[in-house]
Amino acid sequence: MNRQINHNKQNGFTLLEALVASVILSAVVISIAAISNKSITQTKLNQQTDLAWQVIDQQFTRISSEGIDNYMLTGETQGSLEIMGQPFIWQLEFIPETLGNLYTIQMNVQWQFQNQARQISASTMMNGLATTATSGPIEGAT
Repeated sequence: MNRQINHNKQNGFTLLEALVASVILSAVVISIAAISNKSITQTKLNQQTDLAWQVIDQQFTRISSEGIDNYMLTGETQGSLEIMGQPFIWQLEFIPETLGNLYTIQMNVQWQFQNQARQISASTMMNGLATTATSGPIEGAT
């Protein structure tokens, strides 16, 4: 029996193959980290934008509950509000319409996010005192 033993047979990876694999793995990990960081930043911006919409909703609700005529008498057209440590600056503009006591209300909310100014705007229409409904029977109703 004649056996030949091959001592040159390689088992496993060479140093070059291991180096190439680790470079590829590092590139993948760095890419995932960059995507995760951008995702976290965008999530924070979305949360702050949602808070700014809450400021608008809060002011419009306040104007509606007090009545636009009463609110305008206060002269309050701007202010600031801090929510969860984030300051928001709001501004209102009342624009009378040509029909009755109808007003367009425009509101802007501004804040800072990562040293950049951010702003959202919204508008709505509300009726003044001359168009409020009165209670009582409706004529012609039985």
